[in-house]
Parts: sequence; structure tokens; C-alpha cells
Amino acid sequence: MFSTEHSKESVRLILAELQRYAELQKRSLRLEGAERLTVLLSAVAIVAVMFLLAGMTLIYLLFAGAYFVGDLLKGGFNEYVALALGFAAAVGLLVVLMLLFYSLRTRLVVRPVARFMYHLFETVGQAAPAKPAANANPQ
Repeated sequence: MFSTEHSKESVRLILAELQRYAELQKRSLRLEGAERLTVLLSAVAIVAVMFLLAGMTLIYLLFAGAYFVGDLLKGGFNEYVALALGFAAAVGLLVVLMLLFYSLRTRLVVRPVARFMYHLFETVGQAAPAKPAANANPQ
């Protein structure tokens, strides 16, 4: 009878430990998910701000280029026609850049994003390697 009660108590303790382990695993998964989501959202925010700033810069450069080309063409054309041709040249350059970007979209966008997502989620369940102490003296 003693061994039956002892076995029941052992099973009860094992079940309690398994339940605690499951709760800790659930908490660990939530924390890992939050960490990865934070990295992902911060990367998206940084890229969005960089694209916004690059777009604004491109707009100003296109305006400057259009006025510059318009000034170069003033000698042979009316002032307004020269300015219109300058803006047409800027739009033509923008269309060429858009076609180039579209043709290279896999290399410029898809592969880097896929690589980033792979590296972000590949280490699920892997612990980071421990770094040795900087002031440790080997003897």
C-alpha cells in the first residue's frame, strides 16, 4: 500500500512539473514572439522613414534638374517651352528609373526581405551562444 501511495504522489508531482513546464514554454514563446515582432516592426519603421526621405529628396532633385534643363534650353526655345521640356526630361528620367526598379524588383526587394525574414525566424528554439568573459584569465 505504501508503494501505491508513493507512486500516486510521484505521478502527481510529475504532472505538476509538466504543467509548470508547459506554462513556462508558453510564456517563453510569447516573449520570443514579442521580441521578433519588435525587431520586424522597427525594421519596417526604419525602411518606411528612409523611403519617405529618399522620395522627398528625389522630388527636389527632379525639380532642380527640370529647372536646370529648362535653363539650358532657353536659348533655342521660348522660356515656357524650355521649362516644359525640362520637366518632360525629368519625368522621362523618372519613368526610366521606375522601369529599371520594376525589372530588378526580385533582386532589390523580394530576396532581401525573404533573407531578413528567414534570419529573423530561423533561430526559433536556439539559444544564443554564450560569450566568454572579457576579463577572464586562462591558467
